[in-house]
Amino acid sequence: MDELAIRDCELTPDDLVELQDAVVKLEHVRLAMRLANSLGKRIEGLVDSLPQDVQDLILKATSKAMRGCVALAMKTLDPSAKHAPLNRTHKAVCTVSGFLGGLFGIAPLVLELPFSTTVMLRSFAEIARHAGEDLSKTETKLNCLDVFALGAHTGPDASGRPHYFTERQNLSNLRTAAIRIGVQQASREFALYLDRIIARFLPNVMEKAAAQSQPILGALGGGGINFVFVDHYQDVAQGHFTIRRLERIYGPDCIRAQYEAEFRRFLARLGTPAD
Repeated sequence: MDELAIRDCELTPDDLVELQDAVVKLEHVRLAMRLANSLGKRIEGLVDSLPQDVQDLILKATSKAMRGCVALAMKTLDPSAKHAPLNRTHKAVCTVSGFLGGLFGIAPLVLELPFSTTVMLRSFAEIARHAGEDLSKTETKLNCLDVFALGAHTGPDASGRPHYFTERQNLSNLRTAAIRIGVQQASREFALYLDRIIARFLPNVMEKAAAQSQPILGALGGGGINFVFVDHYQDVAQGHFTIRRLERIYGPDCIRAQYEAEFRRFLARLGTPAD
């Protein structure tokens, strides 16, 4: 879309501010997330040194967590609830869960991870509903799952293109195929979609597990990383569902053009050149 077309789909001042905020939430790794990444770098050797059976356990726990979230999204999310998103409550629950799990090292991960991931999903669903999404629709519920993949990047990539639309398109292609044949956990299409989300989420889980494996750092690592994760992913969910809300008002082409324009300004403020 050219500059004239961008001017022809001008947003209201309030909506433009929301779009600008969404760009920052979706494309920028905040200070807290950078600190989590720094912790990850410091324990990178610990991740590599985790026994293979422990790494297999982490992969299975992550897969179980995602599939548990799917079951929850399909069956128990309440589309009729009206309250505002309980972001602080969900953040506190995940922090306590990670802290308690970390007290006992890596063993409780198989129980703690599905629980905290489910709490996070419910938080995303409330954010989605607050943005006008219909939680009775399968596509909306799966868009909540998308947040786990959309939030897994480490900042703007070297190409100068928005991370958000690239990853969103990858997920959309897989999700559309899964919905077309019916979302069934046994289907190949749904497995490919879910595998993409697991692959994007898994490195964060490995770092969390490595921190929890340390006797002293375990509780602080489990609780602290859970706090950082849920805070970060809540921001990603807010950004994602803000963009979807604006697309319903102005159309996808208009919002993508405006997003890319704001993204270029965002990179300029960071001192990063855009192609």
